[in-house]
Amino acid sequence: MNHLYKRDLTNGSIAGSMLRFALPLMLGNLLQQCYNIADTLIVGQVLGAEALAAVGSSYALIVFTQVSDLDFEVEFIA
Repeated sequence: MNHLYKRDLTNGSIAGSMLRFALPLMLGNLLQQCYNIADTLIVGQVLGAEALAAVGSSYALIVFTQVSDLDFEVEFIA
């Protein structure tokens, strides 16, 4: 099972290696966007404009937090 986590990114197709490396990140971002859309729809219909503004403004903070966390993980691994 340990061999599943080891990939040599220096051999083979560059585009294929980059796609396999980036695919989990893209899927995670897609799921986060779907969550944000659902949250916006529900809050906008149930709680009103002020709550919708709070949800909309918090999205930038969530993205910043995720990018900062990813940067920390990359620095920790390297």
